[in-house]
Amino acid sequence: MNKIKELVKMPAFWVILVLFLIGCIALTVLKKDKKEGYLLLSNISSYRCDKKECKSIEKEKINEKDSIDNFTVFESFNHRGNYKIKYINKWNFFDNYNNWVNISENFIAGSKSLDLKVQNFNIRKLNTEELTILEKYLKENNIDFYSNLEQNEVLEYDFNKNGKNEKILLASNLNDETKDEKLFSIVISVINNKSSIIHLDIYNKNENYQVPTYKIKGIINIFNQKEDFLILLKGYFSNVGVPTTYIYNCDKNNMQSIVKGIN
Repeated sequence: MNKIKELVKMPAFWVILVLFLIGCIALTVLKKDKKEGYLLLSNISSYRCDKKECKSIEKEKINEKDSIDNFTVFESFNHRGNYKIKYINKWNFFDNYNNWVNISENFIAGSKSLDLKVQNFNIRKLNTEELTILEKYLKENNIDFYSNLEQNEVLEYDFNKNGKNEKILLASNLNDETKDEKLFSIVISVINNKSSIIHLDIYNKNENYQVPTYKIKGIINIFNQKEDFLILLKGYFSNVGVPTTYIYNCDKNNMQSIVKGIN
């Protein structure tokens, strides 16, 4: 007992105690701030996400841990409800009574911890200024002519909530009966009046079934953050390619991928 009293009287004891308590508090705060959840994009991609990045994850790993978790499901951008999930050849959804629920392929789903929200957006056609940007990049890649734009889309959206809309331009001349010598599919970002290519695919006209197309899969918010994320879907008209999804945030003058590899 006397040794304990002597120890308490030592200044070093109190310094160590205070540092220990600060460390415990810091760990508690960090653990509380470290949020993770699962994101499902149709039957194409599965991710485990935190506030900064999403890591691709095998579907079976989600089943092992979270098949009984309630997932928030959006179908064609509309909120369908909260369901249990199970992967059997594809994602299957079940209500609280274990009844199977018919959800179409066009869905975005997130585990309860993700606090998933799917935002509304509008698409319009490219204007003259945006067509000039498109043609600039095409000419830089030796495409001086195209007969028609089969895909002609612009998304305007304020991803980082700074009061200024960013633009995503999507264009393609892919057509079964096209006479164009070169086929292309391109995605361009325009942020703070600076443009850059996100995706560009160029093929010869006899390779039309190999050309991918890109479309807006959705705009989401997770963990109630200030910024929203863009989801792009890369698809094909045939089975020659495997559909892929991409997730981006707005970083200064560019759209940056937040997706990491298989985990």
